[in-house]
Amino acid sequence: MAGFVWKVERPRKGILVLTLEGEMSLGAREAMREAFESLVSAPERSAVVDFTKVRLVSSGAIGELVRCQSRLSAQSRSLNMVCPPGDVLETLMVADMHRLIPLHSDLSSISKGLDS
Repeated sequence: MAGFVWKVERPRKGILVLTLEGEMSLGAREAMREAFESLVSAPERSAVVDFTKVRLVSSGAIGELVRCQSRLSAQSRSLNMVCPPGDVLETLMVADMHRLIPLHSDLSSISKGLDS
């Protein structure tokens, strides 16, 4: 059975990490909206979406991610993505998400450069 879950963590002051897990498909649209809304409504200046545990990303998920990035940008806040090599990364690359949102292979590679 396909599923989608998410959690928010604050590894240090000023940074919010949204960890996604499962399949980001049409059936998970409401949960995806809730997940991305958690980033937009949080006070942290820097946000990270971690796709490490995601198995599938649909076009609807990419649309939700673009909306989230637009809203954060309008608030002068930053958004980064973490995605290791694999099918999900290929999908994000084909959708040119790396041109809109900085993309990193792991969390440790970006944590030093984020606002605190």
